[in-house]
Amino acid sequence: MKVIFLDIDGVMNSENRAVQLNNLHKNGLITEQEWFDWDMPYEDTLNALSYIVKNTDAKIVLSSTWRFSPERIDKLNQHFEPYGFKIYDKTCSGVSIKRLNQLGFKEEDCYNVSINQKGIKYTCDRGAEIAEWISTHDVESFVILDDDIADIKPYYIKEQIRTDFYKDALNMKLAKKAVGILNDN
Repeated sequence: MKVIFLDIDGVMNSENRAVQLNNLHKNGLITEQEWFDWDMPYEDTLNALSYIVKNTDAKIVLSSTWRFSPERIDKLNQHFEPYGFKIYDKTCSGVSIKRLNQLGFKEEDCYNVSINQKGIKYTCDRGAEIAEWISTHDVESFVILDDDIADIKPYYIKEQIRTDFYKDALNMKLAKKAVGILNDN
């Protein structure tokens, strides 16, 4: 299976979009609720994600912190449904250093290491959580769409596509690059 590991903030929304909606709200052109939903995916990012899915048949795995909120997942799926896709799964929350070693990575690779109440070292690096997900699924190829790669970079370099929260987030240029990675071009 082909997989898109999807962050939301900075990938499916952007500061530019928030500023646009704020100006529309100030001028009475959109409702309070429309302004409140500034962080939801919008047409440009949805079209780009749709392009990836349609050209690769990839599944979407949520790696964003949005994965912890069933309400947010439901809202995302409501936005995704008209485009013909939905969230397939989500990554776990934290990986023990012992498991990380079994996956072929080292503690030194980690961006952040903590110790839980049982005294077990673990990391919540998204790269480690992605590695864990991949290890339990039949993954042919994958791409990671994210605007903040500090905790992903030590794990995966060529599969990353970094978006820009302060500009336009996911766009067609990046979508075409993602298709190339997923289709191994």
